[in-house]
Amino acid sequence: MPWDFVDWDGPVYAQIPYCPVPEPPPPPPCDSFGDIDNDGSITQNDVDMITDYLAGSTFDDEELRRADVNGDSIVSQEDADKIADYLLTVVSTFPVCEDIDDDGLPNYQDEDDDNDGFTDAVEAYLGTDALDDCPNVVGSHDAWPLDIDMDRAITVSGDVLNYRGKIGCQVATNPECLRLDLNADGVISVTSDVLMYRERIGETCT
Repeated sequence: MPWDFVDWDGPVYAQIPYCPVPEPPPPPPCDSFGDIDNDGSITQNDVDMITDYLAGSTFDDEELRRADVNGDSIVSQEDADKIADYLLTVVSTFPVCEDIDDDGLPNYQDEDDDNDGFTDAVEAYLGTDALDDCPNVVGSHDAWPLDIDMDRAITVSGDVLNYRGKIGCQVATNPECLRLDLNADGVISVTSDVLMYRERIGETCT
């Protein structure tokens, strides 16, 4: 039967598919950390930029600052993973935005995040954990600069005696001395390094 002979008085319904509106990308949790491309939000592109950086591309100083979301002064795969977790809502912030030592300052504004008496810059130089003031794992987690043997206690035998035969050592030509250079001046000395242990023997951390 031709369509022009069909008498249809009922309503005509069209099935429109549901198209959810995508959520906008999240903004940085503090300052501009994680937003490496500086577009006002955190996206997969920011993760990809760290991947490219680790593969050999370069960052300027501001991109390096925004990419260091764990606050260890080094841009690494850990930073990319934390940004990815933020995008997946696994975490709601970055370590650099937290206040680890509860001193009222977020870590990115705090020169000594873990309040162990050594600035984050010195800890980055020494290779100790700037976000923890005590080893989480005895013997392997280097967190407290004075605790060279990582046993959670300051002792003569475990820590101070590491300086025996090292006084005057130049870090530039003897990198094995770097961990002993507690004031980060490039030279191991009694006055600048060893005397930091004065009245500290016997202290412990938890």
